[in-house]
Amino acid sequence: MKLFENSIFIICPTRERVERCTKMIESIRETATGKWFLTLIVDIDDPQVKKYEKLVAPNIMVLHSMDDFITTKINNVFRQFNNFPFYHVTNDDFVYRTKGWDETLKNKNKISYGNDLFSNLFPTTSVIDGDICRALGWLQMPSLKHLYGDSVWNVIGHHLNILKYKKEVVIEHEHYMNQKAKKDHIYEKTNSKEMYKHDDLAFRTWVSENMQSDCQQIRDALLCDTR
Repeated sequence: MKLFENSIFIICPTRERVERCTKMIESIRETATGKWFLTLIVDIDDPQVKKYEKLVAPNIMVLHSMDDFITTKINNVFRQFNNFPFYHVTNDDFVYRTKGWDETLKNKNKISYGNDLFSNLFPTTSVIDGDICRALGWLQMPSLKHLYGDSVWNVIGHHLNILKYKKEVVIEHEHYMNQKAKKDHIYEKTNSKEMYKHDDLAFRTWVSENMQSDCQQIRDALLCDTR
């Protein structure tokens, strides 16, 4: 267990963006001061799959996937590697700017997140205590396809008073919606009207039907009164 002690397990679903993914990885290497492990989830039919495999390193692995939706990919990996103390889902369009971001965002019994210079109303860059994820059995709420994952953690964090925002920790989201990237067919698919409609309904249904019980599971697991 010492191998994983106080480490962050990072998951990044990515497709056809080797260059951007490489930039993201290099920014982690330059700024992380603790122990981290990164898994890139790459579609088996990705035309750049061979290039992704060249990114493999002692603390970086590439897993192939045939799943259609980001949520399924993330949760499948979480179930395979569910014994880490902290978890962090990243995007291939994130750039880590602040030295020691990882150590700052590792907080026991907390959902901690930094400043993405885009939309800081939600924990898009969260580092989550592994006990919280294990209590739920997932890292992204299962009825979602791609979007609203940060909204789920935002609701849980506020409801249990375990959300911690660190404005000084910059993890920049270079997204096309804030004019820091070109809109491509990957963005078009994951940010389509149909995707928003599905995930908005899934999120609202979760809030009304399952949020309270999920939060109770977290309370029970953390063995503390978070109310």
